[in-house]
Amino acid sequence: WSIIIPEKPIYNWHIEYLSNELQEMVLRVAKREKKLYDLIINIPPGTSKSTIATVMLPVWSWIIDPSIRNLTASYSSSLSTDHSVKSRDIIKSDKFKKMFPNLTIKPDQDNKTHYKNTEGGERYATSVTGTVTGFHAHIIVVDDPLNPKGAASELERESANSFMDVT
Repeated sequence: WSIIIPEKPIYNWHIEYLSNELQEMVLRVAKREKKLYDLIINIPPGTSKSTIATVMLPVWSWIIDPSIRNLTASYSSSLSTDHSVKSRDIIKSDKFKKMFPNLTIKPDQDNKTHYKNTEGGERYATSVTGTVTGFHAHIIVVDDPLNPKGAASELERESANSFMDVT
């Protein structure tokens, strides 16, 4: 937490619940079991959803199975990039390196929005209007597919729905 967020976390029951749900999902993926359902998370802004599901989850999935490929997307490419960079900051931190010395990012595949580890795992970040076709992921996290300001726009909603349904 302290590597990416300067404030101390304020814990609430929902954090443990969310973490347990995500853990179950990652363990099923690591075992290459059949997907049982899509997990939809609806919690208020500012309650650590993005930090847990979009920043920390891809890193944790690599601890469980370093060959997992993660795709994350948001309504904004800059927000997606920010989340991806925070994940990378965790992996590159001294604390992480000390705990998981064999889990490293490949030097020739170390970009802000697309990086790979030395065990075949990947992290690709995009936006709902960005490129995603051709990238095959084990875990897909779509965090805030709509900008709250655009939620009233039929065009914005159709674009987000098309990303979810078609892309």
